[in-house]
Amino acid sequence: MRLLLILLVLLSVNANAKKWKEADYVNFFCKGEIEYRLPDKTRVDCLTSEYAIEYDFDYKWAEPVAQAIHYSIHTGKKAGIVLIMSKKGEKFLTRLNDVIDQIPCRPSQCPFIKVWTVEANTKE
Repeated sequence: MRLLLILLVLLSVNANAKKWKEADYVNFFCKGEIEYRLPDKTRVDCLTSEYAIEYDFDYKWAEPVAQAIHYSIHTGKKAGIVLIMSKKGEKFLTRLNDVIDQIPCRPSQCPFIKVWTVEANTKE
C-alpha cells in the first residue's frame, strides 16, 4: 500500500511538470524584439539588430528554414534558427545543417542561415 501511495505521488508530480511551448523559449532566450510583425501579417519570433530568428522544435526541422529566409528577406536581417533539441534531436539537427549547406550563398552571406540550439526543458 505504501509503495502504491509513493507511485501515485511521483506520477502526480510528473504530470504537473509541463513542457515548454515554443513561446516560452522565445521569451526566455530572445535578446531582441519578440513577435515582430511584418506587413504580410507574419511574425518574426525574435528580431535582433543582426538576425531575424525563427524558433522551432527539432522534429519540425524543415519548417524554420523557409520561415527564416522569408523573415530575412522582409527585414533585411540575416536569417537565424533556434532549434529546440530533444534527447533524440541530433538527427534533426544533422538534416537541418545538410539542407542549409546546400543553399547557395555569396561569400559575404555564408553561412546563409545561422543555427543555434537550446536544450528542451520543462516547467517546474
